[in-house]
Amino acid sequence: MRKFDDIQIGERAELFHVVTAKDVDAFANLTGDDNKLHMEDAYAENTSFGKRVVHGMLSASFISTIIGTKLPGDGALWYSQTMEFLLPVRIGDKIRVTAEVRDKIEKTQSIELQTDIYNQHGQIVLAGMAKVKVIEQNKQQVIDTGNTSQRTRVALIVGATGGIGYATCKVLADRGFHIGIHYHSNETKATLLQSELQSFKVKSTVCKADITNAEEVEQMFAHVERKLGNIEVVVNCSIIPIPVVSLSNTNWSSIEDHINISVKGMFNLFSAAIPRMTKCQYGRIIAIST
Repeated sequence: MRKFDDIQIGERAELFHVVTAKDVDAFANLTGDDNKLHMEDAYAENTSFGKRVVHGMLSASFISTIIGTKLPGDGALWYSQTMEFLLPVRIGDKIRVTAEVRDKIEKTQSIELQTDIYNQHGQIVLAGMAKVKVIEQNKQQVIDTGNTSQRTRVALIVGATGGIGYATCKVLADRGFHIGIHYHSNETKATLLQSELQSFKVKSTVCKADITNAEEVEQMFAHVERKLGNIEVVVNCSIIPIPVVSLSNTNWSSIEDHINISVKGMFNLFSAAIPRMTKCQYGRIIAIST
């Protein structure tokens, strides 16, 4: 949990999210807002928008995410918000949510944040200002000292739904590690693995990411840290199988995909892991391939 005195004017945070039809359906089911402009393609096609528009408050809800998980983070009490919806958000848009500290109010231990949301074209779709009270714990948690016998042991397994990754999760859980379960497309198997790990009496969390995308990797690390604690071990078991065919029938795109996962993906994992491990003065990164 951040302390009020540690937060600086000008400090910034951001997060990214691709808005899906599943997000819109979940929001409508939760709130009951099934406006046809949001829910029905045929209806939206006959309006000036031409296609479905994402609920404005669905996009705005990610302001809560960035306040609650990044700036200031755990303990934040969001009590005021202004919003101006400038452009529609569509299904498939990649939104970038930003927060910047504009002012600090000592008397109330609050901060004022500029909260803006952009689409993938760099256009601002929502602008606003938030007021957030920084709630500090009466008793601070014990700080991680780097002594492996005293801290929570956390391992992030990349490619956990593959055969090697699945087994690695169970081996480390058996040794007392809390497990970050990464998947790229097989959410069902990742959820099943999380259920199986309950028998080891350890904590686990499931996270989706394309490891060739640095932004998604950073968000994966942040998610695991918030749920489980500092990541002590990263095991990369993520691979793309190359078809066993003759060279004359092999496409360069297949080789390129393999290189991106094995090299670019590993680089992104290093980039996210090393600063964190340096700060904690301990860490292990392991890559397993075939």
